[in-house]
Amino acid sequence: LPPAPGAGQWVYLTGVRDGTHQYLYINGVLVDDSIGLQSGTISRNTGDNFTIGKYARQVTTPTNEGWCHFRGKIDEVRVMNRALSSSFIKLSYMNQKPDDSLVEFR
Repeated sequence: LPPAPGAGQWVYLTGVRDGTHQYLYINGVLVDDSIGLQSGTISRNTGDNFTIGKYARQVTTPTNEGWCHFRGKIDEVRVMNRALSSSFIKLSYMNQKPDDSLVEFR
């Protein structure tokens, strides 16, 4: 995996599951994949809440309040019913990334 982003750095993160394959993209680039996962539909009936930015269950490792929370901002979360192609993920990143020529009004 690439090094962790610095504080305040914008990152475009995409996870894809397609059958028995799982992919992780950072800023439109494939950085990790897994093969041999159990195939089939991902069940929504687990008894746990669907969470983004923290573990759904309490962990035994001491952390703040006994939970593991992401420290940062999460924006524009999408959960889709199809696997995205690597070219679509790259295009999405290119359309979302911060533009160096952005003009800021104060």
